[in-house]
Amino acid sequence: MVDGDDILGFEIDGIEVRLKERIPIGQYEHLKPVLEASEKIDLTGSSKASKPEQSERNSEWTNENLQAFVQALTDTQRAYLEVLAANGEEWLFSSDLCERLKEKTGKQFRGTSIAGIRSGLSRKARNWYESEHIDESAWNSDEWMTRVRVKPKYLSRLRKLLGIH
Repeated sequence: MVDGDDILGFEIDGIEVRLKERIPIGQYEHLKPVLEASEKIDLTGSSKASKPEQSERNSEWTNENLQAFVQALTDTQRAYLEVLAANGEEWLFSSDLCERLKEKTGKQFRGTSIAGIRSGLSRKARNWYESEHIDESAWNSDEWMTRVRVKPKYLSRLRKLLGIH
């Protein structure tokens, strides 16, 4: 994948591999051994998510992009959004969110787990859809804790896509 004079990534077995940072095309020789070695990489069992074409990207979530976004969620990301969406427009403290996620998934969660989930969601929103965050957070200085929720403008559409009534 090339953008102007920079290499952004490459494709292995139909799966896009994005580089952490752009590499000037003049430094291709340094990347060439990796690309040649990629022929020996076995991606059997890897999940392949399709992403919208460039022309389908938008800063506001369209119904189509939101639906594709929900279909591409990991199980943990989906559980996170289901818990938040079920909570409506109310803020949920991260400690309560961790507890509800544990009840839903059977897995242990901490504040850093929530940060990781949010990071993955924001990267997916930005890189795949060039859209804003679907959720929002705020620091509560009285409780010394972060609180989160689904952005109210996306709540009803997200609840419908997640099957939450």
